[in-house]
Amino acid sequence: MSVRKQQGLFAMFALTLGVAALYAFRLDAASLRGDEGFTALCAQWSLPAIVEGLRTIIPHPPLYHLFMRGWVALLGGSDLVLRWPSLVAGVLVAPLCYATGRHWAGERTGLWAAALAALNPFLLWHAQDARMYAILAATSLASVGFAVRLLEDRPRARGLWLGYVLTTLLAAATHYYALFLVLAENLAFLLSWVRGWHGRRTTLRWLAAQAVMALLILPWLLFAGGAMLGHAKDWIPAVSLWEYARRLALAFSLGTTIEMRHAWPWLLIMGALLLVGLAWSLGLGRRRERGAAEPLIASAMLWAALWVPLGITFILSLWRPAFDERYLIGCAPIYLLFVARGLAWVGQRRRWAAWALAAFIALGSAYSIYQYHYAPQHAKSSDWRGLVEYVVAQARPGDLLLINYPDPTQEYYNGGRLDYALLPAEYPVDVADTLAELARLAEEHPRLWLVPVRAGNWDRDLLVQGWLDRYADLERVQSFQGLEARLYHTAQRYTQTMRPVGLDLGGAIRLLGYDLRVEGERLEGDGVALGGQLVVTLYWEPLAEIGEDYTVFVQLLDPTGYLRGQQDSPPFGGAYLTSAWQVGERLVDRYTITVDPSGPAGTYQLVAGMYRWPSIERLPVTDAADKALGDHMSLGQVRVK
Repeated sequence: MSVRKQQGLFAMFALTLGVAALYAFRLDAASLRGDEGFTALCAQWSLPAIVEGLRTIIPHPPLYHLFMRGWVALLGGSDLVLRWPSLVAGVLVAPLCYATGRHWAGERTGLWAAALAALNPFLLWHAQDARMYAILAATSLASVGFAVRLLEDRPRARGLWLGYVLTTLLAAATHYYALFLVLAENLAFLLSWVRGWHGRRTTLRWLAAQAVMALLILPWLLFAGGAMLGHAKDWIPAVSLWEYARRLALAFSLGTTIEMRHAWPWLLIMGALLLVGLAWSLGLGRRRERGAAEPLIASAMLWAALWVPLGITFILSLWRPAFDERYLIGCAPIYLLFVARGLAWVGQRRRWAAWALAAFIALGSAYSIYQYHYAPQHAKSSDWRGLVEYVVAQARPGDLLLINYPDPTQEYYNGGRLDYALLPAEYPVDVADTLAELARLAEEHPRLWLVPVRAGNWDRDLLVQGWLDRYADLERVQSFQGLEARLYHTAQRYTQTMRPVGLDLGGAIRLLGYDLRVEGERLEGDGVALGGQLVVTLYWEPLAEIGEDYTVFVQLLDPTGYLRGQQDSPPFGGAYLTSAWQVGERLVDRYTITVDPSGPAGTYQLVAGMYRWPSIERLPVTDAADKALGDHMSLGQVRVK
């Protein structure tokens, strides 16, 4: 082995260790996202259930989910364990880039390709994701590498043949988009056969490999193809060619954790290097490096492996939206190989220029990786782990957790510790059934926890939250990354904790009681500060049909009777007017009063009532004995300090 090759292998070994450390950093810092949660739940199914799911509802080949079933059974289902297979596959991409690049265009190209892969934010993101995409990237690149060597009439063809068949089958059994790669490889084979770049024996070996793979792949496609062909993802929009190219360039270059307005200098540079690499592969400006094979077959294979899957995916997306950057992750290492070839070409002429360009690319990658780890707007997932642990710690007997979107991550972190219900129960949403079920649950449970998620393909109008905001008392809101936990007290609870009133307005509306809060906490003996905000919750019950829309007033009067704070508004901010109220409802209505900061400290009087607009005629107030009490209700005293 030459000294140069030894140095290259040592550099590659050190780089691989660095990749492993980088990819393992904060591996379990983020909660599992929705698809990862599905991976975790699917891994707990029986083998027949997984196979049946793959046949009917899961649009993926069987390898990943069957492997994860055994992996979790062996090592458990923690976040770390679930993400380790992707981590290992992701680490392998860098040495595979080195091996493929070195064989195609020499040592420098291989090392540059490995370095680019090591720092690529897109590959790192998926190497820390409990899904199949990092495995797809590694197996796709390995398949291309074996395909090149198999077509070059090299010695030890039996081992190359076996390696090609195995890695290609692994890719195809990981994700259906790998079939586009198989087509690309066969187009490259067809070109090399037409050009006479390999002999008859190699042709027969290649055809035998395709026959074996077809015999192994086709039965599964016939068995489960319906789920794949019939599956539609409503969240994938149609894209124009420009948008398609822009999103892919950003993902393959700097990942999805950086905005385009910041990324364009890097995209221009990497795009230029890509063009140089493509031109070199066509024989333009080529200077063959020591140790590199004649790159005709490799260049044809890499061209096909990059452009054929990209082209097919775009054409398919015109018929049915089917584009997401991660589906094409198998093309990302090929893209980086061409960029690396461009860097090596620059380095042959101006070494300092190549290093300067590489440093600039590394700077952009580092920024994107930082954004991935620490920027809330680019957080990998919503913090279901923290939210569920919080609710479990705060829950009381009889509590119920309401989920308005079927996110499997909640179920994974919950692990049966909390009773929960999914409402709406299905999509399209049956509004009447959903509201009836909410009313039933509110009768059965004194406290309801809600995690509202606005999803276009489920509860897009936040129907559940809207109902609870109207008929239950919002006790507490706790925010987490991308989520919030809202604790509501239902009527059986808030009627026990409210300050009772029991006065009627106009003979048609009863104020059951009220509640006072300052900074989210119930007002007890401390009072409210001058300039502070007092939240007044009014609990209404309609006694008869109301033919008019009234306006509510809530006022705070100082010891001299001077008005020091008020809010006048239709009930619920105008969202639910009194003319729409139904007899027997119990409604929870909230108002916020800002205390005049220039007023005196002391004991203030809180009053409320309703009036007609625009006449400002107040509704008469009566007690349970129908005794007239004037035109407003005195709710009690508030200490202002």
